[in-house]
Amino acid sequence: MRVGILTYGLDRQLGGIGRYTKELIGAFASLTAEDVEFVLLASGGLDALDEIPFDVYPLEGSRLLPVLMTRGQWQLRQLAHKLKLDIIHDPTGITPLQLLPGRVRKVVTIHDVFPLSIPGNSTTLDTWIYRYWLPFATGRVDRVITVSEASKQDIQQYLRIPEDKIEVIFNGRSDRFKPASAQQVAEVKAKYGLPDVPYILFLGSVEKRKNLKRVIEAYLQIADRVGNQLVIAGPKLRLYDEIVAISETNPEKITLTGYIDEEDLPALYTGADLFLFPSIYEGFGLPVLEAMACGTAAITSTTSSLPEVAGEAAALVDPHDTDAIAATLLNILNDDNKRKTMAAASIEQSKKFTWVDNANKTLAIYRELMA
Repeated sequence: MRVGILTYGLDRQLGGIGRYTKELIGAFASLTAEDVEFVLLASGGLDALDEIPFDVYPLEGSRLLPVLMTRGQWQLRQLAHKLKLDIIHDPTGITPLQLLPGRVRKVVTIHDVFPLSIPGNSTTLDTWIYRYWLPFATGRVDRVITVSEASKQDIQQYLRIPEDKIEVIFNGRSDRFKPASAQQVAEVKAKYGLPDVPYILFLGSVEKRKNLKRVIEAYLQIADRVGNQLVIAGPKLRLYDEIVAISETNPEKITLTGYIDEEDLPALYTGADLFLFPSIYEGFGLPVLEAMACGTAAITSTTSSLPEVAGEAAALVDPHDTDAIAATLLNILNDDNKRKTMAAASIEQSKKFTWVDNANKTLAIYRELMA
């Protein structure tokens, strides 16, 4: 069985989907599966991969999404013929698989459908893809993988994909996400200019659904009653200028780091007294899982997939209730024993999610399709 894994976005700062692709490829490489040969069908570079474990076939000139969805489809068809591929898996949810030969099985991972479930918060291209392209394209794939039961329900509702065509396979946590040493924490704090005070961490892209404005409002309600700064880490997206303006009025309370390098994330999580992530909508919520794996108590939302990830280890709040977020923050920060109990439970909860398990379940789908 020859399987082509489509890669996209691994030559730039990684978001959740890029992380998924990277970790899935690494997990496949760790398996002993003599009946499967993997190749990478690369739309753009592979800079994010620690090593390149499989043969690479580039989609020349298809680094940008509009090109991948047009010219890239012809390139995938040609490579499917040339390499005699049995399956092509698109981990990104773009689904540029419509021109493949009929014998090639098509698998796509759709992580969420938030441009449809929370309209008005996405780019024009993303909205077009989810509203018009995916309902058409997913009708012609053999299997849809998604990363939570909440996302499965949304995919059924908005894309009208039959339940028996969708498989839920949870994301995993990399083994590198574990409590870091005090020295590692100190080095990362110095690298990003963090003050030498306790901090609450928010990590994620600066976009409306991440609920960052309420994070700041809730923190400022209690800031004078705790000794913690708020550290906001993540790439600079559409709302970044607004967040900068707010932080500049509170320079002793709020620090913005910008994008955090992958290798620095475990120490950044470990150094936090509390991880605060009351996102309005997530397909999975990798930052919550990673923070918990590093032994950091977490507050997250009652909505979407986040309770599936957090289990009973994290505190769950209504993401629309700023007062509730503030009260939960204060309660946990003022109770060292509670925070330590949550941290221990978080490590145990995180052990339920591994990339090897994800890869084995994905491989089982490939085998089922070829049976």
